[in-house]
Amino acid sequence: MSDAGERLREIVERERDLSRWLEVLPLYAQIQLDLSGDVDEMLRLGVPDLRLGILPDRFEQLLDELVDLPPDLGRRLAASVPRVRELSDELAAFGLPETIQHDDFHDGQIFVREGRYLLLDWGDSCVSHPFFTLAVTLDGQLAWGLDDVQGSVEVLPFRDAYLEPFGKVEDLAAAAEIARRLGWACRAVNAHGADSPADTEARLRMFLDARP
Repeated sequence: MSDAGERLREIVERERDLSRWLEVLPLYAQIQLDLSGDVDEMLRLGVPDLRLGILPDRFEQLLDELVDLPPDLGRRLAASVPRVRELSDELAAFGLPETIQHDDFHDGQIFVREGRYLLLDWGDSCVSHPFFTLAVTLDGQLAWGLDDVQGSVEVLPFRDAYLEPFGKVEDLAAAAEIARRLGWACRAVNAHGADSPADTEARLRMFLDARP
C-alpha cells in the first residue's frame, strides 16, 4: 500500500495548533455532499443503513440486546426511545440529504502528503445524516484540545467551518446541535458488536447527557 503521509495527530502535536481542522472539515463535508446522490449504490455495496427513518428502530433494538446495563441507565435509555424518534423527525425536517458518514472522524484518520489531506479508514462509516459526524469530531475529539482536557476548546468555529459547504451556517446551527446529540445514539448502534460493551455504554451516556 502507498504511504499516506504523516498523520494529522503528529502534526498537531508538533505545531501545537488545531487550525488545520478548519481546512479539513470543509473538505470532508464536500465529500459527503458529492456522494449524496450515490446512497443506493453505497447501500448495495453493504454500507450500514442508519438513515433517520431507520435509526429509532435500530436504537430500540440495541436496547433490547443490552441485558447487562446498570438498572438506572437501562431505565433512562428505555424512557429515551420516544426522544430518539422526536429528534430524528426534527433533524429530517431540515431537508438535508443523507449520505456517507465516517462515524469515527478524528486526527488519527487524517493524513497529510505533499500538501494534500487524505481522509482514510472508512471502516466504521454508515449511510445516515451527515451531521452525525460532529458527535465524534467535535465532542469526542476537538473539545478536548491539545492536552486532552475536556471542554478546553471552543468548538463552534470548527462546527461552522464544517457547515459552510451545506449552506448558511446560521440556518444550520440548530440541526448541528441536534446531530451532536443524536450522533452518539447512531455511533452506539453502528459500533455495537465491534467495540466493547463499555464503549457502547459510554456512547449511550453521551447521548443521554448531551443537549438539546
